[in-house]
Amino acid sequence: MATMTKLDLNGDIGEQAGDDAALLPLLSSANICCGSHAGNTAHTLATITLAQQHQIAIGAHPGYDDRANFGRLELNLSNKQILDSLQQQLALFTTLIDSVGATMHHIKLHGALYHRGNHQVTLAEQICAWLVTTYPNCMLYCQAQSPLVAIATAHGLSIKQEGFADRRYLNSGLLAPRTMAGSCIAEPQQVLTQVQQMVEQRSVTTINGQQLPLTVDTLCLHGDSITALESAQNIHRWCANNNIVIDAN
Repeated sequence: MATMTKLDLNGDIGEQAGDDAALLPLLSSANICCGSHAGNTAHTLATITLAQQHQIAIGAHPGYDDRANFGRLELNLSNKQILDSLQQQLALFTTLIDSVGATMHHIKLHGALYHRGNHQVTLAEQICAWLVTTYPNCMLYCQAQSPLVAIATAHGLSIKQEGFADRRYLNSGLLAPRTMAGSCIAEPQQVLTQVQQMVEQRSVTTINGQQLPLTVDTLCLHGDSITALESAQNIHRWCANNNIVIDAN
């Protein structure tokens, strides 16, 4: 199986939880917080501007309005409530993008909303039906091999299938819950090892040691990880040494 020759390295940023200024130049695409699960409007605008300066593909990263849990706890919201929130967050993000003459390259859901939107079929259908009429030219980052991939494709949306450099997987292909010991990978060498496996073998080793086939177009680093910068630097060095271009296009 041929090794990938191009890799989109994306990062969740704009959450006032990491060193975005140092991390951003190492990314090819940025998922920028819309100000609901963390951050604020001023910080979102500043992060958009910084990404624009570094010519990084800019994406909206909407999540649950639940700052206490960083948008990572599932909420008992109806699909309509979720869609209303998405409309509000993306309307604000679009206004900010337009104010600096930037372009929204993609959308990626955050946290618990990411998991629900990728795997709950009814919600995924409703999100895609809305996106194709409102943001038809905007790419959607989907969890690789999730139901959202086929649903978004059927609606005519452009997608990228996403893997996670710094998270462990269950044998089912879902991400291991953050409440599970070892679900987050903090050691930069372990992050690099997982990236190498995804790129070279198109697979990932689950938290239980099973090798799971996994083909991805983009890999995510979480900006709130204390080792995100070191991991990104390691990934860059490895890609450069192996003729792999880091690029979002």
